[in-house]
Amino acid sequence: MDVLQRKDVVYSRSDPDSDPCGYRTLFTFMLAEKHYKKPGLAEKMSSKDKDYIRPKEVDLVALLESDAIDYMFQYKSVAIQHGLKYIELPREINLSDPSKNDIYSSVSTDVAGSKPGIKLKVTGIILIIASLSLTMLLRKRRRFNFLEFLLAGRYGNL
Repeated sequence: MDVLQRKDVVYSRSDPDSDPCGYRTLFTFMLAEKHYKKPGLAEKMSSKDKDYIRPKEVDLVALLESDAIDYMFQYKSVAIQHGLKYIELPREINLSDPSKNDIYSSVSTDVAGSKPGIKLKVTGIILIIASLSLTMLLRKRRRFNFLEFLLAGRYGNL
């Protein structure tokens, strides 16, 4: 994270009040502060390059592709989708390891709630993004069998 603190390096992140990737980035800063034992790191990271905060994580890719920024805090899946190079953070920081959930849950931040002036506390937790493309299934008759299995299956009705 040292390189990101250099004055000639610009990075972007999404807004924690409007995008989960934004508050997860703040969690990453807080966890990095603990992991690297660098008091004040989270504050330094979150106060730098505020002009490059965008409402949603999808808005960050355009900044990177136009060379307006050098780095962005983004989900690995988005980096892969766009063919971007990425740095995988240590498991103690990246919110991906179920065995580290006690560490992840040690950080939290307040974000905008459902009404102006109301804040909601969000706490760090493991993040596993799983997706399934239903395009082919939607073209086949068996799609209903698959969906029926998902919705009822051996787990009963959902």
